Amino acid sequence: MNYTKVIFLKVLFIFLCCFHCNAQHSIQLPNIDIVGFDDDGSFYFYQQTGTDSYKFIELYFEEDDEGFYQKVIDTEDDDLYTLQNIKDDHYETIFIDEIHPSTYDMWLQSDWYLSMEDSEGNQENTLRFKENGTVTYEEIEFIDQIHMSIPDKNAPASQLTDAYLLYTLIIDFGNGKQMVVLIDDIDAIFVAIPLFDRVKIFFEEASILGVLPTPKNTTHTDYLDLFEELSVDFIYKIKKDSREQYHVYDYFKKDLLQTSFDTIIHNDYYIVGKKDDEFSIYTILLQKIEIPDVKKVYLNNEELEILTSQGPAYYNHLGKISDSKFIKTIIPKIDVYNYEITHDLNRRYHHGVFITHEGMASKSTESKEFIFSDIKNKYQLSFLNNDTTSDYNKNVSK
Repeated sequence: MNYTKVIFLKVLFIFLCCFHCNAQHSIQLPNIDIVGFDDDGSFYFYQQTGTDSYKFIELYFEEDDEGFYQKVIDTEDDDLYTLQNIKDDHYETIFIDEIHPSTYDMWLQSDWYLSMEDSEGNQENTLRFKENGTVTYEEIEFIDQIHMSIPDKNAPASQLTDAYLLYTLIIDFGNGKQMVVLIDDIDAIFVAIPLFDRVKIFFEEASILGVLPTPKNTTHTDYLDLFEELSVDFIYKIKKDSREQYHVYDYFKKDLLQTSFDTIIHNDYYIVGKKDDEFSIYTILLQKIEIPDVKKVYLNNEELEILTSQGPAYYNHLGKISDSKFIKTIIPKIDVYNYEITHDLNRRYHHGVFITHEGMASKSTESKEFIFSDIKNKYQLSFLNNDTTSDYNKNVSK
């Protein structure tokens, strides 16, 4: 049968808005009986219509005229499937009755240690849930002191090698039964479900061998790399209302700050709203910085400069007071993209494209690979120039 994958369009940063556990973005699906999972973490919903008879329920999002997303629940598929059909077509099936009632608070009580296996071998990584609705996925490398030429007894037992910021979407089946979907820019990366006998987590890139709750913050994370991957223009929509007042919305048109401003300015780390003569200053995670008696605000690359009656003050990208003043330099604009077609026989979908973006100096170089899940593995790919690489330079006039 031909399933349509749940489409999240670009709702990655929609869920950054949530300040408290009870404010997670939630979609109600009360009549679902089975969730089917593929080995890449894709999931599909089924509703029972009779004895050994189920219909497929599709969830996706459509963009309206203003660029906001509206959810669509499609129940028009007339095909019916037996339980055996569903089990045959999916890597794993979970009945809603198997899900333990829970709230988002449960995920906040611990960090979640994941033992997993992919093409590179076994890994031990961590998911950390935050109260503001964000989640960090952290790749951990354990340091082998035994085989070091000069062991360092003060060195940490592990170190962070990479980290990614994800966002939560809760699928609520009713009666407290939920599954948590962790999203990046276009896809559901993790799906976490508390069952009565265990916690089940699916990952699109690897098989998870075990899930273990561990005490929070046992490893240190430097979030600079995470913040460098964010952009206000991509995370939020800043729009004027009919009264010419500015708001910060998510992609579902939720007013994230619950207030309006005469004007809004921002860089990649701060959002500043001005109403009459008063300034309101927020980090990119919408955490308000309380600074009394602000007279002027300047945004400089990664940092914030403010002037009060007590004099100037400087804040770094994390919203913390910085000791050093800005080095104000003129940086030439760089905006170059490199595209390279990839082909990997070790993954489910062989074809992809690796994109490298050389941006402003504060952003440095960003790279990401996108997998083509809708192109058959037997095909060969190239760009129109019959090559597997292509460059685009925005600085070159057309």
